[in-house]
Amino acid sequence: DPAGPVAAQTLTFPVRLAAGSWPLFVFGFWLVVATGLTGRVVWSYVHLQTLKCRSTPLGSSFQQQLERWSQAYAKVRRVTLCSSREIPLPMVLGLVNPVILIPEMLVTQLSEAELDQIGLHELAHIRRWDDWTNLLQKLVEAVFFFHPAVWWISSNLDVEREIACDDWVIAVTGNPRTYAACLAKLAQSVQHRQLMLAHNAVKTKSQLVQRVELLLDKQRDATPRLSRISFVAVLSVLILAVVQCAQVSSVIALPQSTTNPTADPGTRPVTDPPRTRPVLKLAARPAPPAAPVAPVAPQAPLPPISTPALPKVAAPVAPPEPPAPEAASPLVVAQANSDEDLKQQSEILKRETRKLVGESMKLVNQSLKRTTEKLRRDNFAQGGAAPAIPSGYDSTNMSGQDLRNTDLRNTNLSGRDLSGSNLSGSNLSGIDLSGTDLSGSNLSGADLSNADLSGANLDGANLSGTNLSGARLTGANLDGVNLRGATLTSATMKGANLDGADLSSTNLSQSDLTGANLDGANLRNAGLKGVRLKGANLDGADLRDADLSGAGLAGANFDSARLNNAKMSNANLKGANFGNADLSGTSLDGANLNGANMTGAILNGTNLTGASLKAVVGLEK
Repeated sequence: DPAGPVAAQTLTFPVRLAAGSWPLFVFGFWLVVATGLTGRVVWSYVHLQTLKCRSTPLGSSFQQQLERWSQAYAKVRRVTLCSSREIPLPMVLGLVNPVILIPEMLVTQLSEAELDQIGLHELAHIRRWDDWTNLLQKLVEAVFFFHPAVWWISSNLDVEREIACDDWVIAVTGNPRTYAACLAKLAQSVQHRQLMLAHNAVKTKSQLVQRVELLLDKQRDATPRLSRISFVAVLSVLILAVVQCAQVSSVIALPQSTTNPTADPGTRPVTDPPRTRPVLKLAARPAPPAAPVAPVAPQAPLPPISTPALPKVAAPVAPPEPPAPEAASPLVVAQANSDEDLKQQSEILKRETRKLVGESMKLVNQSLKRTTEKLRRDNFAQGGAAPAIPSGYDSTNMSGQDLRNTDLRNTNLSGRDLSGSNLSGSNLSGIDLSGTDLSGSNLSGADLSNADLSGANLDGANLSGTNLSGARLTGANLDGVNLRGATLTSATMKGANLDGADLSSTNLSQSDLTGANLDGANLRNAGLKGVRLKGANLDGADLRDADLSGAGLAGANFDSARLNNAKMSNANLKGANFGNADLSGTSLDGANLNGANMTGAILNGTNLTGASLKAVVGLEK
């Protein structure tokens, strides 16, 4: 039977690729782009190695901090802590011989607690092997650059990676609020060029908003480990997916030939669609063997040929036959439908992405008008539920209202408008005023002990005689505020803006003013014992008769400041700038002035008994 060998031969090559050069063009385009993106990954790795070589290892005290961080995370790889002038934010350079880099300017500006939090975050990246998974992610992006889902997944992985490291930090420190304040402080320098294979504590403002929201969400499970139930569930889904895919045969739909071969009607197998096309294509050629059948009737050879044979040959050419291959090829139609569905899904994904980006930018613009410390503060209100706002007051806009002698203890008024309001003599202890607008308001004599004023706007407010002991004023705007006679013992005012503020006779002992701006502030006769002013700006400030005994003033700027008769005994003034400052009659006995700048300073009657004066600039011997 000649049909058998022909059919067997035909099944070996059931389809043929259409002629043309477009597959080669597409492959060439993919190869060029993928090679370029892969080269970018390689260049980033080389650049990271260059940064490592140029970095400077930090001193022994910082290395001891690194040891504490490593002890917090078990089984962490060996890492080095260095500083660099070439980076704006802390980052980890992983892969081989990982290094945590801290900008030189932040080494002196960050407090020890803030440096611990940043170091724990960066070390968490190394503990989780994020450097290697990030490298794999970038290589996948380079190979599958054409797929929008890859970029969407990659973007989410970047965010989830940072959130996971935040959870590791909170698991160790147990204080999400201070960590959120630390991130907000770093966000001031967020505009910078990203390194592809480096991990930064802060990347984008929108990402920062999302991370702070999650940090302050008390209902969220922030455990930095995968639960057994979740692991088993995910593993089960993956196994089922693999088994299901293994049971489905791969099918490739290719363009079908447009030729309409003739065939003998007797050879059309209707019950076996996969074999119909190959048999029909080659069955038309065996038509000549029909001639040997004629000798069966030698007496009348002509009639079978002249009359019956012609209709039989003409039958396959009939119009109904050509549509048969079209109907027998549902894969071609399915392929077209699949392409159309993919196009529609791609358009939907683009619309959703644009919508998501638009919503995110709106959130950024709204949330970063004030410090991110105000986000979800009500979830962390201390001492139980906050009492309701007194009746008769607008719960959203309270500007210009008379609230004298009002009892608002433990009330949550975060983010409200209280500008120009009168709160003199009110009991505001434990109140949440984070992100609140208090510009021009009168808070004289009010009790704000243990209040949260993080990120609040107190521009031009009257806080004379106010009790702010234990209050949190991180990132608050105190420009031109009147704090005369106020009590600020143990207050937290990191990075606060006190430009031109009146703090005369104010008690600020043991307060934290690290990195605060006190340019031109009036601190005459102020109590500043044990205050932390590391890296603070006191340019032109009035500190006459102020008591700064035992204060931490390393790296502070006292340029042109008036320090007549001030008490600074046993203060840490390492690296401080006293250029053109007036230190007449100032007591600096036992102070640490190593590396300080005294150029142009007035030192008439200054007491330097027992002071450490190594490498002091501008001091006459």
